[in-house]
Amino acid sequence: MPRRGGFVAVGSRIYVFGGLNSYHHIKIPTKAISIDCRSQTVHLLPSMNVTMSVSVADIIDGKIYVTGYCSNMAVFNTETQMWEPKKTTAETMSGYMWPYDCVVMAGKMYMV
Repeated sequence: MPRRGGFVAVGSRIYVFGGLNSYHHIKIPTKAISIDCRSQTVHLLPSMNVTMSVSVADIIDGKIYVTGYCSNMAVFNTETQMWEPKKTTAETMSGYMWPYDCVVMAGKMYMV
């Protein structure tokens, strides 16, 4: 399990995105997994379309928004279990470097 990854629960699943794989050798993964708590199984998701280190994630309208270092953002559709085709960069994140946490209110994602 990566440290400093983005985690979000949707129904009986926990989704895990990005993070750092090692203390000494920083490997920025593009892999993501879902953990099905009912069946106690782990599923490898399609690779992210961008690398994500130190990511945070939350859900809006059935889509998981994952953001990480240097304003990268990717969107995962929980119904199709696929990534949205284009990389998304949030305009309001200009110059933003390390997300610490996030919250969704009124359909908008706020990061600290």
